[in-house]
Amino acid sequence: MKRAVTVSESTLSDEGAPSPALERFPVWVEVVNWVLVLAGVWASWPFWTSWLSEPDHMFFLVCVIAGVGIALARGAWQGPFRNQRLVGLICLWSLAAVFIALGLLTGLPSVPVFALGLVLMAWVFGRVAGEHFAFAVSLGLVLLSPAVFDWIGNQGGFETLQMALVSMTSGLAETFGQSNIREGFSVVFGQGIADRFPTSGTLDSVGSFLGIGLFLILAGRRNLVPALFTLVASVLVWLAVHACSWTLIAWLASRDGNWIEWNLVWTLGVLGVGILLLTSVDHFVATLFDPIPFEFVNVDFPLFALIWNWVCGLPTLVVRMPLRETDFGPMEMDDEVNSR
Repeated sequence: MKRAVTVSESTLSDEGAPSPALERFPVWVEVVNWVLVLAGVWASWPFWTSWLSEPDHMFFLVCVIAGVGIALARGAWQGPFRNQRLVGLICLWSLAAVFIALGLLTGLPSVPVFALGLVLMAWVFGRVAGEHFAFAVSLGLVLLSPAVFDWIGNQGGFETLQMALVSMTSGLAETFGQSNIREGFSVVFGQGIADRFPTSGTLDSVGSFLGIGLFLILAGRRNLVPALFTLVASVLVWLAVHACSWTLIAWLASRDGNWIEWNLVWTLGVLGVGILLLTSVDHFVATLFDPIPFEFVNVDFPLFALIWNWVCGLPTLVVRMPLRETDFGPMEMDDEVNSR
């Protein structure tokens, strides 16, 4: 009888045909990785000293490091170090060396940050041998996020988010009967001015919320679709929490005439509420995109289950599906012959 492809077999499918496996992980691989890490940090040092000067960037990096640590602790470390993985390591090392060289030649310290992501990707691909290549790619891409955020800020993306937050605050306040006037990046109420809509530089900025979202994705080892939902939810929760906070301040001021200035208590409160909301959204989305259990798949009409489980399992492309029984016992064979 033909066997169904199991998850473990699909995980090992990236290894290709059977090939000789080394008895232990080569020490020289660790040496090369650390040399490239030190070279990447040295080449990108001006970028890190500037980028980590903001508290939200430091909070973001702490969340990412903690998430990567939990993801590695939950990884399948057992597995053979095959020749295919050695080839992948060499290719990723070569790309990392190219980015380091480009950073030094062009004088752009953000370029070697990509090299650090590639080195982490190579190390995870080689060291955590029981995992699919997509696991290494996801962890490596996370280290690229500081450079991506820096590029988005240079392109004016954060200013667009700030304007969206100002518009959302003004509209929400009007919905609750709080008259206001928009002036640039601030909202003028009758008792005070709402002028704190941080996209960077403070603990309640969008960078901190994205750091929380990435921590939940890495620690929970979310697949592609739930991870995208969590990232989008990080921005939406940041918008909603700040808009509701300013609307609440304006409502309280209209009652007693005392305007409440934004302070550290409000900052920590917004961050705490954001953590609770993001955690709830992440768990809800992860539960929603659970694959259909193998035993509940209808073998007569498996198309919906096949598509759903494929979407839920991305970026892994192989889906485990049941097959109809095709072997017959002796009694069934005799009945079939007699019926003829």
